[in-house]
Amino acid sequence: MNDRYRIKYQKRKTIAIYITDNAEIEVRCPIGTTDNSIKAFVDRSGEWISNALERKKMLINDRQSFEITDSARLLGKIYPVKYISGQKFGFNGEYFYLPEGISGNDARERIIKVYKAIAKSYIIKKAKTIADASGYKPSGIHITSAKTRWGSCSGRNSINFSWRLIMASPAAITYVIVHELSHIAEHNHSRRFWELVECSFPEYKSAEKELKTLAALIAHENWD
Repeated sequence: MNDRYRIKYQKRKTIAIYITDNAEIEVRCPIGTTDNSIKAFVDRSGEWISNALERKKMLINDRQSFEITDSARLLGKIYPVKYISGQKFGFNGEYFYLPEGISGNDARERIIKVYKAIAKSYIIKKAKTIADASGYKPSGIHITSAKTRWGSCSGRNSINFSWRLIMASPAAITYVIVHELSHIAEHNHSRRFWELVECSFPEYKSAEKELKTLAALIAHENWD
């Protein structure tokens, strides 16, 4: 590894620079690329690297300092978090409640359990309803802990949704369900696929914008 960056040789045609989750510089380049070519590329990318490193370090700092305090996001809305005596925790339709005196990782872990429980109930039920109405027949519907995808469809037509999706609005959740169900007919992102999505959910572009905004917000929060 260079003092400034790590070199990773791959079967690829171009050189690219990535900033890792640990705020390290990784240069991915074709096998056989010379050290001089790599150094020249890195030098030309100096300003981009500096800006990207700064953004990554800010994100890391935000995630490390993140704590559940007085509110949490659910179904596109912000609800209060209240602390009550006893050991119970959950969501009653008006606010999240946690044991009095709890904080830090313990508070976050309990909120995540609440999110997962609601996601299993709300998202799976909604997906089954939409699947029945559309005629698509998934081999299974599951809630996962995926961090980089809201949903996915396997080659065997099993559809999966990240529990984090429960933070999105009902409309955005519907879009993700429609998106993954449409993959049962088209396992790609071809024009035909997007025609199927638009036919079932014409407002899909606005839902995608919402999800992009939400992803940017929770990237600065520690839900791991």
